Amino acid sequence: MLYRWCGMLYLQIADLQLPMDRHVVELRSDNINRTLRVLADGAVVCELRYNVQPLDPPLLDDPTPFIEDEDFDFGLLLANVSQDNTRQQRMFAES
Repeated sequence: MLYRWCGMLYLQIADLQLPMDRHVVELRSDNINRTLRVLADGAVVCELRYNVQPLDPPLLDDPTPFIEDEDFDFGLLLANVSQDNTRQQRMFAES
């Protein structure tokens, strides 16, 4: 789960509550197999393996405007957000 609480962005996996500003999410991909790793100071805090299904129709044929791979792969979204300070700041901001 990805959520904002008290102005901070958190990733929760089972009982682990991980502040996104102190962790990096890495994603490794081998065809449909994914390995998501959450790191703190270069050390692995958590590792998850999952599979994604091929999109039908393929993303290139999807007429939906502004659609991206991360719209279908939450692990990819987490990895992209964890490595993009601008996106994190937008998510931290109070509305």
